Amino acid sequence: MRYFLIGFMGSGKSTFGKHLANYLKTDFFDLDHYIEQNTQKTIEHIFKEEGEQAFRTYETQYLHEIVQITEHAVISTGGGTPCFNNNIDFMLEKGIVIYLKHNAQTLAQRILQSKTVRPLIQHFDKNELTLWIEEKITQREVYYNKANIIINANNIYPSLLVQYLKQLGFS
Repeated sequence: MRYFLIGFMGSGKSTFGKHLANYLKTDFFDLDHYIEQNTQKTIEHIFKEEGEQAFRTYETQYLHEIVQITEHAVISTGGGTPCFNNNIDFMLEKGIVIYLKHNAQTLAQRILQSKTVRPLIQHFDKNELTLWIEEKITQREVYYNKANIIINANNIYPSLLVQYLKQLGFS
């Protein structure tokens, strides 16, 4: 079985994905890292030099590649992955989609505390970032809400998320 983790940037998809893959004793793929490895370019470089559309094309290409090479895996996607190129429908067809849902304030705090370079938001202060996140979530929730499982993940640690999935019957 494939498990696709979706949610806004900073929602903890990669961290939770590693915990879930460890619990399920399966492979873990971080789509952004996979793109960087295969293109030999950073996400920041792709956005800066090739633009967002090129990045979205890579995202779809490598999402499909990961699905082709594995039947059992946890796959952490980028925040926008479900929203482009029919990726959400592809993921729903190929596995179980789990949405890690957070409010904009929690996401802004997590993103500002993160050391990760995030090209789309690197020039925002906290208020601008919160407003931008609220706007983007409003646009993206039509895709995010298609997930098989929606977890309100505000203030929940990855290990607790795994416990939650155990209660849902994951094994």
